Amino acid sequence: MKHTNVMPRLAWILCLYGGIVASTSYGFEAAAPQKPQEVNVPIDISRSETSITTDIKITEHRSYNFYLNIYYKDSPDLHRVMRLTGDGSKYPDGRYGRPGIVVPLHVKVTNTSGTVVYDEIGNAQGVDIHGFGRDKDGYLSRLVGGVELRPGVYRIQVSTIKKTPEFFDTRCTFSIRWHPNTEPLAD
Repeated sequence: MKHTNVMPRLAWILCLYGGIVASTSYGFEAAAPQKPQEVNVPIDISRSETSITTDIKITEHRSYNFYLNIYYKDSPDLHRVMRLTGDGSKYPDGRYGRPGIVVPLHVKVTNTSGTVVYDEIGNAQGVDIHGFGRDKDGYLSRLVGGVELRPGVYRIQVSTIKKTPEFFDTRCTFSIRWHPNTEPLAD
């Protein structure tokens, strides 16, 4: 009896009709992707001059990225949030095709001796990451900036520059991330 694998055909049909194939088995197991290590701090970007401060302990010398996460509750809310954030489309020169409402954030990183390591205003626009939750909820992440940090304790201050009332009643967090698939930097 000839064994035929119908999964590719079934996956194609489900994708055509809006279904999602969570996993398939072809005689091997793929390692589960590791979630980037991150710290999230709530921030209200709808008001100007909102400021948050958090201290973080860095244990590995590597590059860290700063993101603005904008959360949605369900599918209809995703469409509302995407009207605010735009999408991930980009022109060949790197500009966003649909940047959404640009949110300027001032990010300042200092070490324990008070030395400023990073002090920039980043314009959060478009979408760089789409994270999914369990019940049709999730978030859209916008890159704000990044910095190389050595082991130590750092204070991160984030401030909004202008008010963006369109984001009123929309949950947002400022995120500091690194991806575990990247190697620590050599000293």
